Amino acid sequence: VAVLVLRSGKFAGAIFSAAGRALRHRAFARYTTRRGQGGAQSALDGSGKKVKSVGSTLRRHGERALATDVVELLGKDWRADLETCALVA
Repeated sequence: VAVLVLRSGKFAGAIFSAAGRALRHRAFARYTTRRGQGGAQSALDGSGKKVKSVGSTLRRHGERALATDVVELLGKDWRADLETCALVA
C-alpha cells in the first residue's frame, strides 16, 4: 500500500508492506505559498497580475523544485516498489 499526499508546497509519501510495516517514507517542503495571502504563487500568476518581487521568484523556484523532487522520487527511487503496490491512495 502506498500513501501519497501533496498540498501547499508539501509532499509526504510512504509505502507499507502487507503486514503494515513502513518500507519507505519521505517528506519534502518547499516555499510555494504566499504567506498571509493563502494561495500558491502559480495561482496569482494565472490571474494575470504581473509580480516580479524576489519572494515571487523564490516561490516559483520552490514550485519547480518540489515538482522535480516528487517526479524523481516516484519515477526513479520508488518506481519498483510502487509497481508492486495493490493500492495507491
